Amino acid sequence: MNIEDIIVYTCPKYKREMDAFYAAYELEVYLESPVAKIKHKPQKDRQCRFCGKKYPETRFAREAHLIPEFMGNKYLTSDSECDACNQKFSRYENDFKYYLGIIPSLTKTPAKGNKVPKFKAPRNELVAGITDKVEGGFVEILKGEHGDAIKVDYDNGVTRIEFRKHSYIPFNVYKAFLKMGLAALPKDEIMHYSNALSVLAYDEKMPNAIASVHVTNFPFSKRAQEPFLYVFKKRKHTDAIPAHVVILHYQNLIFQFFIPFYKFDGHVYKDMLRMPVCPPMFSEKVGDEFDPSFGIEDFTGLELKRNERQYITYNFDFPKGNLMKYDPVTGESWPVDTVPKDDLLGMILLPDGTTISLKENKKDHNTDQHE
Repeated sequence: MNIEDIIVYTCPKYKREMDAFYAAYELEVYLESPVAKIKHKPQKDRQCRFCGKKYPETRFAREAHLIPEFMGNKYLTSDSECDACNQKFSRYENDFKYYLGIIPSLTKTPAKGNKVPKFKAPRNELVAGITDKVEGGFVEILKGEHGDAIKVDYDNGVTRIEFRKHSYIPFNVYKAFLKMGLAALPKDEIMHYSNALSVLAYDEKMPNAIASVHVTNFPFSKRAQEPFLYVFKKRKHTDAIPAHVVILHYQNLIFQFFIPFYKFDGHVYKDMLRMPVCPPMFSEKVGDEFDPSFGIEDFTGLELKRNERQYITYNFDFPKGNLMKYDPVTGESWPVDTVPKDDLLGMILLPDGTTISLKENKKDHNTDQHE
């Protein structure tokens, strides 16, 4: 897709912020996953943009994804990332995946082998993945053996899911973002980011690296089915703002960050809050019917981050009749008059307006039943 053909929209209430951002920046790169494999240069003609080595100093046998494969990117790959760098970057992407937690499973994001990953929270608090109990490819969330991860407020129609994420190193998550930005830059720009490339090369954080990412979280109804990425370049080289800003869309999340240490930026990036922030962008017109949440994630930490909790909230309306109680362990189901509130083991997520049918199938025995 040509840059000139890209049209984006935001909520009317954010028009002023969008105009201010586009007054400071112009779109330089747009990347989305193609529908088929990209034809790349043969190995003998390749050079790694990250370490500078050429074939045969290094090898290019691995498939290097510009956006991680676990985010649903199957075919957007690069021929300028060597196997050694790719192996190093895989550590960063693994921490990024742990930071996202349950999101890839909830959104049914296909990963390697086109399979939706199953999420298992630490300490067996919760399990999420595609259910095999009913047809339709629906997501099932089950309580684990320990903890009380699913809490239902029946009076107000709210379900809150709370659990621990797997441990991760925050600065590795930032490196995963930075790698995507540097991988997307035009070839004639990457040479001006030698210090940023050094951040990726070493396990210790460089002084003054601003490892902050602006995160927008909006309802799943507006999520992107596949990831895509923008790179914006500032219009005036004299402006005291970062030369390049990267915006990554993934499902119901938008990540915005700048690429630090541009050779011709003669200033220090001191305050992320003062930099132009692009409001949420969409490929179609939207109204003001929803309120995204905004925040800034600090990924400067070099120590393993443990026991970080993740929260997911759903609103619902219980039906008034035609209720069935279902036991996911035995597969039994039977009619009930009221919603059972004390023995909830899990939930299956259905799109709006979707129903599933359960036939009565209850064995004649006196064992305890669970929903």
